[in-house]
Amino acid sequence: MLKKSSSRVFWLSILLWVPYMMWIWSTVIALQKNIPEPDRINITLFKIAVIFPSVYCLFAIVYFFPSGNISMPLHLAAMLSLMYAMLVAAKTIKSVEMSAKATVSDYLGDFFLFLFYPIGIWVLHPRIQNILRGRHLMNQITE
Repeated sequence: MLKKSSSRVFWLSILLWVPYMMWIWSTVIALQKNIPEPDRINITLFKIAVIFPSVYCLFAIVYFFPSGNISMPLHLAAMLSLMYAMLVAAKTIKSVEMSAKATVSDYLGDFFLFLFYPIGIWVLHPRIQNILRGRHLMNQITE
């Protein structure tokens, strides 16, 4: 059972975490279709990298944080998974923009925008919308 202070942390975490993870997920899934087949990223590994930190976060809030204990290996794995998901999202955006496979130096800035998401969303989301609008307009022209 959650204590009153843990309950607030739980609901605040859900309120902030779920939309952010859904945004990363939908960005990669929607934009991967625009990348040529040999350059596409392993979506299964990406999905695991998004789902694992989410499940761990809920598990930690309910079981670890109220008792004051944290499982460091699980916490580290969740952090690395989240960083991998952000790297995949940044690489996907840059690869679609460049119409070529992006290198680390190309998408490192976008990775930091994902990392500092309150600021990064303001910069990245309009770019994502422009990419998707361009794809949508191209589909209308060819039909």
